[in-house]
Amino acid sequence: MKKIIFTLLVAICSMSAFSQVTFSEDTAVYVLNAGCLPKNNLSQPADVIIKNNGTSAVTVTWSLGASNLLQGWSLTQFCDPLSCRLSSDLMQNPGPYSFTLAAGASGIMTLDIKGGSTAADGTNYYTINTSEGDIVYKFTTCPLGTKDFDNSNFVNIYPNPATNNINIALNDKNISSVNVMNLIGKKIAKFTVDANRSPINVPLDNISNGVYLLQFADAKGRVIGVKKVTKQ
Repeated sequence: MKKIIFTLLVAICSMSAFSQVTFSEDTAVYVLNAGCLPKNNLSQPADVIIKNNGTSAVTVTWSLGASNLLQGWSLTQFCDPLSCRLSSDLMQNPGPYSFTLAAGASGIMTLDIKGGSTAADGTNYYTINTSEGDIVYKFTTCPLGTKDFDNSNFVNIYPNPATNNINIALNDKNISSVNVMNLIGKKIAKFTVDANRSPINVPLDNISNGVYLLQFADAKGRVIGVKKVTKQ
């Protein structure tokens, strides 16, 4: 009995000392760079706030993970709350690195990329693997012309222009979600879909008239393609 009571006391003490770390978004987080990502060969940052909500200090480890950068885009640097590391250093040693957050403290984890004037349009991803979960940074260019990111027939959309709703035939069975975004990259709505139950109907009655981007992603959040739709 004494052994059992001691074990319970140890468990309770361990729970009270547990430091809960949270991100500014979900653990698997997608950060959309504000506005249209410019192709001007200047570094463009995306930030994630990490916070220790516990009652004791916690050490977070991280390392450079997988990337999916389009032609003409490159990583510049990654900064944790302690220091910044250039791309050249990270390519030689992707980690792990670590930093410590005091109880109640928060910090910023920033990833920078840049693109030249002829860099490809689309969405770039970079993953940072941490001891608290993966952070997936997403940088998107916004097409201000009439073309789509992807001109393939991965979906068929009708009617377009639309009024209160739009029908989408999903030709790519990997599609699992649709994001409705405005032309400066702000997410207006998100719909989970089943490509095996195509076509689907997406309501637009609560969205103001204008031009929007429909962003199609797979189950892991990777963008398959983007189509433009007009509501009038």
